[in-house]
Amino acid sequence: MEKILYFCHNIDTEGPLDENLPATFELLEKVFGIRLSPSEENLKKLQKMEIDLSGKEAAVAKYVSPVRMNYNRDWSDITKMIKKICSSDFRKKYSDDFGNGWIYSWFIMDHVGFNSCNPRRRSIGDHHIYDYYKFNIVDKYELDDLQFHYHPLGLKNNANAMGTSYLNSGNLYQILAKKIIDKQWFPSCYRPGFHVERPDSHWFLEQWIPFDFGNQSMDEYSDQEDLLPGRFGDWRGAPDDWSVYNPEKDDYRKTGSCRRWIARCLNVGTRIREINESEVEKAFKMASKSGKAIMSVTNHDFRDMTKDIKLTYSLVRKVQKKYPEVKIKFGKASVLIREYLNLEEKKPGFSLEIIKEKGRSILKVTSENYLFGPQPFLAIKTKEGNYYWENFDFHSEKEWRFIFDEYTLNLDVVDSIGVAASSSTGISEVKILKF
Repeated sequence: MEKILYFCHNIDTEGPLDENLPATFELLEKVFGIRLSPSEENLKKLQKMEIDLSGKEAAVAKYVSPVRMNYNRDWSDITKMIKKICSSDFRKKYSDDFGNGWIYSWFIMDHVGFNSCNPRRRSIGDHHIYDYYKFNIVDKYELDDLQFHYHPLGLKNNANAMGTSYLNSGNLYQILAKKIIDKQWFPSCYRPGFHVERPDSHWFLEQWIPFDFGNQSMDEYSDQEDLLPGRFGDWRGAPDDWSVYNPEKDDYRKTGSCRRWIARCLNVGTRIREINESEVEKAFKMASKSGKAIMSVTNHDFRDMTKDIKLTYSLVRKVQKKYPEVKIKFGKASVLIREYLNLEEKKPGFSLEIIKEKGRSILKVTSENYLFGPQPFLAIKTKEGNYYWENFDFHSEKEWRFIFDEYTLNLDVVDSIGVAASSSTGISEVKILKF
């Protein structure tokens, strides 16, 4: 029996990001309490640790390192990077032991619902990021995966200050409703914005998204004060090996009996919780002992990823020399985790129809196979262009209903109905009724 280390590159795909020099020094003051005049000269001195910062020199140098500051500031920068890292030559240069070149899973997000404060010039609007990666990468190369990434709205509601609350962020449901109806798309995998999960996001994911690449538990945590203790992504107490686990109902970090599978995904090319040689060795040890393991890394498309890929690949190949019996396999996140968990490929097998009972219009939804969660995701678009999410009524084990009437919406104002879900084995399906 082959021993396999499954590897997936999961990218938090947020589009371009701009950070000018004054903004960098503003952040230095905010994060480290360091006040310096914004200048290229001071930036270079900080990168070379030539300014006395009372012991903070190394942490600051990492924060403003040339690699970290190498932003893709507009879509032309991203296009330039994509042409390089998605080329056949580049992918084959970093190939696995099964003949696969480098494969990407693009965890896309929408910057929507914010006020006009957008100092980093993010790409605001529905489907902007989805459309770019769908048409320029997934459709063109037919190798990669599109999955879901989300940043909750913050209390200040500006694009530069994300929050942690899903229940306060109504745009989450609108984003998914629009993806279902406009793009006939629904994810099976998730990457949390800023690596943050909390009880409300835990419960949301338990309803609809089976594969969660959020766990960033490590033996050691960051030395950077703005990120302590667990300010963004509190994974303390979660498994710090490469195991995949079902969480406990009240604490996503503990092993329990919930539905979804949480996998570990460490950073590369950033300032916290980075992949390193000892973490890669943990993965190989697990694969050698148990026959398989799944390892994943994440970074952002708003920085040039070339060096991150080279670094990660060299680490994996270096450690593999100690474990020659373990083969490396690249793939899409959704495919690899399903293979790792030995799950069959079964769609929900939805059937949708409008029936009439006692003068009421009722949406009847049935599925051939079991769903991952308790109900499908119901998306509704009105003729006025408004999008809604709603709950179903439970009718039987594989049947759900929703009543259109004066308490919800009369069917004559509805433009489209979308129903989406993943099966119990993590295959997504979308069905649309258009009026």
